[in-house]
Amino acid sequence: MYIYVGNLSAKTAGTDLRREFEAFGEVTKAAIITDSGKIVSAGYGIVKMASQNSTEAALMGMAGKSIHGRTLEIRKTRKVAEVIAGGNALPKSR
Repeated sequence: MYIYVGNLSAKTAGTDLRREFEAFGEVTKAAIITDSGKIVSAGYGIVKMASQNSTEAALMGMAGKSIHGRTLEIRKTRKVAEVIAGGNALPKSR
């Protein structure tokens, strides 16, 4: 299960998402989505947790949290292709 993470600052990198979500379990993917053809953040990303339990814990634990001064918008998503449509995932280490 993937977690959509929206309302991200342009400063937020995949490593920031990974660090925040690891408090709830193993993160298998953390990526910032970019505007198509650019390397500028589109303002959202995806996180994939290793288990359903860690996904649920992350959804509850990250509700209302902020990164770089922006309150996160988070929700479950199964349709990752729709999340990244029109954009590209930046490498985790950006």
